[in-house]
Amino acid sequence: MKILIIGITSLAYIALIQNTILEAQTSDPWVLTNAQRQAFLHYYSPIILKRGDENNESIHRGHDWITNFNFDQDGNFSNNRQTWRDEKHKYIDNTSHAQWKINPTLYTAVIEFMLKGQKSLVLLYHIYHAYQGGDFNTADIHDWERIEVRIDDVQNSGPGQGEKINYYVLTRHDHHDARVYGHSDLHFVENVDTPSQISGKHLLVWQAKWRGTRGLRKAELHYVQNGLHDFINDTAEVDITKTGERPFHYIFVNGGSPQTAEFFNATPITYQNASTKYSGLDDDTKIHTSQTKRITYELQDLADILPTHWVHANGTNTNINWKNPIFKVNLETPIESRVTGQTISVPPGIQSFLRKAKNGDRLGYINKGWFWGTYYWDGEGNWTEHPYKNFNPFYPTPPDNPVWNPYHKNGEVWNQHDYYAHRHRVRINRWRNYTFSQWLPSGWHKEENGGFDGRWIGLFPQNRSMKPDLVVDSLDYQPVEPSISDLITFSATVKNIGETTAETSILSFKIGGETNGAEFRVPSLQKGETYSVFRRIQLAAAQNYLVTVKTDIREEVNESSDGNNERVIKLKVK
Repeated sequence: MKILIIGITSLAYIALIQNTILEAQTSDPWVLTNAQRQAFLHYYSPIILKRGDENNESIHRGHDWITNFNFDQDGNFSNNRQTWRDEKHKYIDNTSHAQWKINPTLYTAVIEFMLKGQKSLVLLYHIYHAYQGGDFNTADIHDWERIEVRIDDVQNSGPGQGEKINYYVLTRHDHHDARVYGHSDLHFVENVDTPSQISGKHLLVWQAKWRGTRGLRKAELHYVQNGLHDFINDTAEVDITKTGERPFHYIFVNGGSPQTAEFFNATPITYQNASTKYSGLDDDTKIHTSQTKRITYELQDLADILPTHWVHANGTNTNINWKNPIFKVNLETPIESRVTGQTISVPPGIQSFLRKAKNGDRLGYINKGWFWGTYYWDGEGNWTEHPYKNFNPFYPTPPDNPVWNPYHKNGEVWNQHDYYAHRHRVRINRWRNYTFSQWLPSGWHKEENGGFDGRWIGLFPQNRSMKPDLVVDSLDYQPVEPSISDLITFSATVKNIGETTAETSILSFKIGGETNGAEFRVPSLQKGETYSVFRRIQLAAAQNYLVTVKTDIREEVNESSDGNNERVIKLKVK
């Protein structure tokens, strides 16, 4: 087995390499469905407590909104900074840009693999901001703060079924702040914290304001050191890592987790409501949590953006979004994107991608250490291209071994599916910490080996506006405190939260241990339309029950998301 062991000292990193070969594990391989992958991304999607710095100035309104690459619908990312800065206030005032679609977005990927018969996932979430500013006109385009979570012992029954969180990593500029599950810095919003049933385990994350040259700045991420009940009915202020108490002015919640969005009363940004969705407050202003702006975000794919980096994305040797230097990747399979409104198809073979954003100096996904896994876990920087420069000179440098970095082995060309999978750090003694991690073996991403490389394959429709999306909008029962003598009435309401009409579908309604439950035909629903179903039953045993309602169980509707079709509540019968 070939394992890369990185030792961490107070000064730098040390590497030890065992010269054995890691074989792809083929015992009982299996893969998740795309709907299950979507469900995991929704289940573990974070809640972002965002600090604003909008100073009641007209042009700064909404500067701290999370947004999406193509918010202005022009297919050109290189002007995002200028457009966001100079034109957004017209959208807010409803004087121009009605065609814009400001959809706060986390760009995601599922990296699914099996080692020694165990199924693991690495979930990536990149929080996109179009514009970052400094105090002295040092503004730049595109922000790259990301959240990473590794999940082990994944089951084939979907999220929340016994899998184990291994670690989280947050980006703080060039730092990769890591926490092993169980750490006191990890706080979640989940069922135990809320009076209503919430599907998922949502990490609380604090994000800094959009600008600044010192201190907490430019959308850096921090762990929240308080639980939900420490702030939900109090001042919008939390303790965060590396500092102390800091305010927040926005709460961003995944709209694909409808129960969570409902709990926070979060809604999307639209042309009609934009004037009510910005904070307009100074970064040090403190408000009650009830006064924060609650906004939903959506999940889209890293894979949508990668083809836009191709040197021929907009014609032969033409790229309107990115510029030199070049980054070479040997594509095993083609990749495609329509995120700009035009189809970009990149064929297999060694392809050249442009790293740097036009109209700025920020480096895109293709150049990020976290995209390839080549970052220092709970450290600073990455070893994507310079694997030895941060190593402690008092210890031997790693041998020139192909295990160390495929990029250099292949003549500064990445293979499409190269990925260095971190596990977590293990403390050895007071001077050294080691992380037992490894390059995933050749072929890990193939279905026959139990893998899936979601960095290059999209799970979410790029043309979201052209799809319906069915969710269980509400699930309730009467009486509120039923006993075994009561006839209980259950009600469930299905809503189409998508943009086009949903065809007829089947809904499943299970109570307690029912194998099949009751099925209901849901009629065609237009955008925003709802349909309610009812069940009446007397439960003979005084105990706790789970009530589960799931829409479109036969997948008859081509939805924008299949990962948000289920709702579960708890019921106690006396």
